[in-house]
Parts: sequence; C-alpha cells; structure tokens
Amino acid sequence: MAGKKKEEEGMRGDHGYFLPGHKPLWVPPKGNSFASKYREEYCERIVEFFSAPYFVSAEDEDGTKHVGACVYPTFESFAATIGVISETLREWADKHERFRAAYEYAKQLQRDKLIVHGMSGAYNPAFAKFIASTTHGMVEKSAVDVGNANDKPFEVNITVVDKVGQ
Repeated sequence: MAGKKKEEEGMRGDHGYFLPGHKPLWVPPKGNSFASKYREEYCERIVEFFSAPYFVSAEDEDGTKHVGACVYPTFESFAATIGVISETLREWADKHERFRAAYEYAKQLQRDKLIVHGMSGAYNPAFAKFIASTTHGMVEKSAVDVGNANDKPFEVNITVVDKVGQ
C-alpha cells in the first residue's frame, strides 16, 4: 500500500519520478538484464527504423499537397521502441558482429538524412551543424595559405625571455 500512496502523492517511487495518477511508461530492469534482451531480429528492425522515408506528404481538403521532412531518427528513439537504452545498443554493437554492421548502416542512414534535410533547409541549420559535429564527427575546416608572395620559404624568429632572474 505504501507504493500506492507514493503514486497518489506524486512522490519519488522505487523506479523514478511520476505525476500523480500516472504510472511510469518505462521501468528500468533490475541488474544488467539489457544484455540478455538481445535478439537477432533487432538487426533488421534497426535498419528498418532508420530507413523510414525522407519526406512525408499530406493533402488539404482543397487538394493542396504539403511535403515536409520526416522526424530525424535517433538511436534513443529506436532503443525506446524495444525497451532498452541507447547505451545498450552500443554494447550490443561491440558484442555482436551482425548487429554492429546493422548499427553502422543505421548511423549512415541517419547521417544521410541529416545532410539531405540540412541542405534543403528542412532542419534548423544551427542544430543540424551541432548534430553533424557531435554525433557524426563532421567538422568545418578552412585552409590558410602561409606562403609569401614569391612562394619562397620564410624565416620565423622566436625569442624567449626569462623573467625569473630579473
């Protein structure tokens, strides 16, 4: 009965926070039972999840068609659909060769969607750039020419001053 009282009061339960009258949508397993949850079918499911169409379309009552970008697929979203956390997916990729290949392919599909929608302006440019650099290792680079006008080597002199003895 103590658990029921906590739920009604909206206090912290044994498995997290919840609002009064609401049970948690997901309850973490005891111990490390995520590893035992692995199934070969997840190899196909992760690729299917990330292979969703790039664009969605809808039609108004007057026949006007609207096309928009799909929701950006994340590993966190996929993990939630199978009842695990995203870290578990990375652990499975380390342990299961077939899942590793599927995981890498899903990451490639995710990156491609980011590039396509980022270039089309469907995604916020600043956020697309942030995701590209933090999730996919893409960085903006610029080259600086340090040669002189005659394209000859140049000399750099550096003088180090020891201020300790002064």
